[in-house]
Amino acid sequence: MKVGAAHIIIMSAILVSVMGTFFAANTITGLTTASDTLSKGDFAAVTGKVVAETTAQQASGLGKAAGSILLGLASITALVVVARIGQNAMRNAVESAEPGIKDNVRKAEASIKGGNYAEAHVLYSAIREQYAKLQEQEKAQHHSRIMQLHSSLLRQATMAEAHYLTDKYVNGTITEEEFERLKQIVVSQ
Repeated sequence: MKVGAAHIIIMSAILVSVMGTFFAANTITGLTTASDTLSKGDFAAVTGKVVAETTAQQASGLGKAAGSILLGLASITALVVVARIGQNAMRNAVESAEPGIKDNVRKAEASIKGGNYAEAHVLYSAIREQYAKLQEQEKAQHHSRIMQLHSSLLRQATMAEAHYLTDKYVNGTITEEEFERLKQIVVSQ
């Protein structure tokens, strides 16, 4: 979705809210007209013609109020629908702007080959989020490459931990738990 379409949606929402405000004002005016004719006590008029005109004025005011209420509800419904459409359109625009899982896997593999493990970890996190949203068939297409990424990153993290623990051992600052972990790493390699 292009930015222009998002602007059209926003302008439509503004137009609907302005229309809703107009209908709300018209509703208040219609109710006021009906209320004024009732409060004047025109029902006690001498002739039937006056009573009929007063009743017609009241009915007209109430009719305007009822019509405005219905149009106001319709405008509120339209506003909610437009807002939801706009929200979905914006979400789709953001999602389509994100690189695909295939691109992220390729970038992560390149980062690992280049020794940039921090960037690879960030990309791997994004890949996991994207992978969770895929359908089963799409997951099957990417599974083996993602598992290779995972293995490479796990191996690198283990090597970094082993290096850190070895330095602590050489300096004599290693704890008993850290020494046991170092032994586990050495045995597993």
